[in-house]
Amino acid sequence: MQDFRCVTDTISSIKPQLDVIQSALESTLTEAQSIMGELENESVWTGQAQLVGLAFLDIVVQYHNQLTFGSGNGDGTGAVEQASVALENYLKNNTDFYDGWEQFNQVAGI
Repeated sequence: MQDFRCVTDTISSIKPQLDVIQSALESTLTEAQSIMGELENESVWTGQAQLVGLAFLDIVVQYHNQLTFGSGNGDGTGAVEQASVALENYLKNNTDFYDGWEQFNQVAGI
């Protein structure tokens, strides 16, 4: 069996990408809410087209809101924030695990 140690530099590179995703979600949520407000208050559509359009847009707003801010179960964090926290925890635990493993450090020459 070969010893394995995860290269955390590659995994750490995910963090800035999560920040970009979070920013994009917040931006699109704001835009979708703005468009929804305009469509609700304007007579651009009527009848079935208005109902279907607003229903679809409402789903988009709910989806982005949940991803951005959480599911409403009291945790207050969206999926991207949870992923970011899990990533940080993984990186810390990975480092702690290998730093505390004397046998691995002896074999690896650390």
